[in-house]
Amino acid sequence: MNVQETVDSLRKVLESVIAPGVESLRLRLDALERDLQENGQSIDRLDARVDRLTGRMEEGFSRMDARIDTLSSSINARVDHLTERMEDGFSRMDTRLDALTSAILNM
Repeated sequence: MNVQETVDSLRKVLESVIAPGVESLRLRLDALERDLQENGQSIDRLDARVDRLTGRMEEGFSRMDARIDTLSSSINARVDHLTERMEDGFSRMDTRLDALTSAILNM
């Protein structure tokens, strides 16, 4: 066997061994690329959903803040009204006590 035949023989052997490995590697890389594209799209969709959810949460918190402010104003108004009624009641009690004290002293 001469050198050229040896080189050709080695080439055939290497091609028969390496070519399937290269093809297998190419197929794996193609599958990985598809997975990356699909995962990238999934991540993009997830990112969009998170953005929508964030917007909805901000709207919800804003509505809650408005409701809390409304309830707070309502409660403050009720407390103010009750305070006025109590002060009016105490004033009337003072007037009655003064009248009663006067009546007792006049007796």
